Amino acid sequence: MLKNNEKIIFEMKSGYSLLGLEGYDLSGKCLQITNLGNIFISKVDYLEDNEVDYIGYSFENEQTKLGAEIDRESVNIIAESLNFKMIRENFEMDLKLDLIMVLDLEEIISISSELENNIFEYKNNAIILNNEKRAIVGTIEHNDDKVIFYNINFRFEFNFTDIEYYLPKNDIIYFKGYFHSVHRKDIITKILLLGNGIESKFPKDIFLIVDNNDKIGVLPTEDVVSYCKLSGLIASIGYVDAPALIIRHSDMIVIYDFVSKKELKFCKMSSLMMLGSEGGKYILHDGSEFFSIIIELEDLKKIGLDRLGKIKSKYLGFTKGFMPVVVELNDENILIKSSSNDEGENEIFSIKKSEVSNISVKETNIAGDNYVEAEIRFSDKFIKINLMREFVTEISTEVFSDYQNSIINAVPRKEVYDNWTKSVCDMVVYNFFGHIYDLKRRYSHITESSSLRDMINFTNDLYDDIHFQIENVDFSAVSMFDILFNSEKKYFGSNGFSYDITIMEGLERVFYDIRNDIKIDLIDISSCLENINHFILPEKLRESTVNRINEGQSYQLAYFSRMALSKLNHLIYNLLPSYVSRIVSNIFRIYDTMYDNYSVLSDEELKNEIVTRIRNAYIFKQYIIDADSNVIRNDIIEDLYSIVKFSSMKIDSEFYYSGGYR
Repeated sequence: MLKNNEKIIFEMKSGYSLLGLEGYDLSGKCLQITNLGNIFISKVDYLEDNEVDYIGYSFENEQTKLGAEIDRESVNIIAESLNFKMIRENFEMDLKLDLIMVLDLEEIISISSELENNIFEYKNNAIILNNEKRAIVGTIEHNDDKVIFYNINFRFEFNFTDIEYYLPKNDIIYFKGYFHSVHRKDIITKILLLGNGIESKFPKDIFLIVDNNDKIGVLPTEDVVSYCKLSGLIASIGYVDAPALIIRHSDMIVIYDFVSKKELKFCKMSSLMMLGSEGGKYILHDGSEFFSIIIELEDLKKIGLDRLGKIKSKYLGFTKGFMPVVVELNDENILIKSSSNDEGENEIFSIKKSEVSNISVKETNIAGDNYVEAEIRFSDKFIKINLMREFVTEISTEVFSDYQNSIINAVPRKEVYDNWTKSVCDMVVYNFFGHIYDLKRRYSHITESSSLRDMINFTNDLYDDIHFQIENVDFSAVSMFDILFNSEKKYFGSNGFSYDITIMEGLERVFYDIRNDIKIDLIDISSCLENINHFILPEKLRESTVNRINEGQSYQLAYFSRMALSKLNHLIYNLLPSYVSRIVSNIFRIYDTMYDNYSVLSDEELKNEIVTRIRNAYIFKQYIIDADSNVIRNDIIEDLYSIVKFSSMKIDSEFYYSGGYR
């Protein structure tokens, strides 16, 4: 029954009907379609046996196509009055039958792909897209340079220049190339479009376009291909979020420009190091060039880049957008370069050390604990760049060492020592009071007219902050003394000097007294808020609570929350000045007594040691207080000293003035 060049390409045991066939039992029989478009209904394998019992439609002879309507998830085949033949041994009968069957999208694609000539006539303009993973029904459009396929839930587009292979056949077009699916977030190498007059949807010169396209070609099946966006300087050409293909071939990594298909980078996987950040951004270093990619985590793992070692070069910096740069120092300048090469064109700009007025540091955790954001101010400009923590310290030391040396060389040794004592005061004052003082900035938006929603959020946030500060003053009281005492002990002990620092034990008593006093103040604020503890809620429950507050509850909320804010202001402006003064006066008193321990050092030895300590303290003070702020620790410290001075003036002029002179 089957011809020499004929083979069965599709079988359907159910889901089809033959109308007009009376008294014929279809049970146990299946519908079979061959590559020549012929249709047979018979028992399975009958067509290849010698027995003859089937109903057949010869597309070769009749040339009547089957009507097909593409639905969302299937294709309905309705062919009326087809000329079938019933053949049973020596019996043959002509029949006019209607054929009805329902094919899923994958089935119509499979059948059409293997037919020598198309047997379907599509009655609507719907198009089926097959993208290696699944088939989707939608509409297709094109403009001068790209194809757009879409439906209500899906959109896929590709440029004509992405096509490396184009073959139309039987209302199908086969494409090969490297197509980026935004929807699937990956690279598709084969596409099939099926539908009525699909060829007419493309330019008449599409073959010429494809012939002239730059091509990557067919890659080995084991190669892994992913889409990424590339930034950095590669082969002296700068890229910013340039679409690219990254390919893993054995131990090799190859990067192609997605648009031009030109090879940009070729390196061994084993030579690469990586630094990752939040948001799918990664910096790679192949030993000579730094460049960054934006890539999906799944693709990163698929290529194997997640197993790379971490970049250790201290000269690597990166911008807020994770663009890699190289930062270097010479005698006069801070150099910002696009690569580590010494060629002059790689320099983006330079900053004269003498023009740097300030370097502040912010903890961002963008690329782990080792990196911080440094803001370098120079002339009337500033730049923000992420650098390794220790390199920021090195830059600060380099920039300010000449200035500090010139000052220190010109002053007596005791004055240098007193500068160090002042730095100790700064660090202690900040650790005890810095975050408490900053609460006034955090809650400066709370006013008499604040909404109920704002007041509930304020109540919850302040309650959390107060309890955090209670723990912080406990920790500061314990740790600050240990740090200061052990630092002096370690210095004298490691140098073999005789010393007596027992007087420092007085600091421990001072710190604990301050801790006790300030905890009373903080607990007093907390007690105000506990009067309205029914408003202290998880964030997701606060909104519904706002809508249920009655007038009495609203009054309670306003009264006790504003009382807590008033007590916080009282603590900051009236009590902190006293606490700061007590700490500063006691530290100066104790460190002044300890000065005799340094008498064994020459002026040069003492100044070198103290200058190193002052520089480290300077770096500490240049850090931003937290990731949500732009205020540096030194600003908080200076503000705390300012309110001490203001408080003293206030007492003189307001509380104790009783006539006479002031």
